[in-house]
Amino acid sequence: MPSDKLRAALTDMKPWGWYRLLNSKVFFWPTPSRLNGFLNAAAHRNRPHDVITACTRSLVYQYAHEIELSPINSGTVFIPNDPNHQRGSRTFQSIPDYCCPKRHRYYKGERECFAELAVQGSVPDIAQHTLSVDRWVGANYQYNIWQR
Repeated sequence: MPSDKLRAALTDMKPWGWYRLLNSKVFFWPTPSRLNGFLNAAAHRNRPHDVITACTRSLVYQYAHEIELSPINSGTVFIPNDPNHQRGSRTFQSIPDYCCPKRHRYYKGERECFAELAVQGSVPDIAQHTLSVDRWVGANYQYNIWQR
């Protein structure tokens, strides 16, 4: 994320504060389309990725008080002056405080209320919530590494 583009998109912090905020969280893609967007991004499409599929129910039950939702992909800046891509200290909201946008947005054909689910801190017991681990290279499924 280039700091010049990020600086133009930030509402109430400096780039170093945004980087620190992002690095304090563990991120989960809420939909297959969001995951595929990440895997197919130019920076990632030729590299192998091990994708952990987690049980949402158990993860939310265990970490509800540490979960925050974001209406945008917080790790990239496409159009800095687009108000939909502005970001700052209010980008991440707790589950009870999060308001789904009045007009549902669509991402690659899927209706969505939020773009990211983030857990503050860490998920040290991720194995307890894991359903499978699969190897992908871009949009190409390679093989299953582990299955519950």
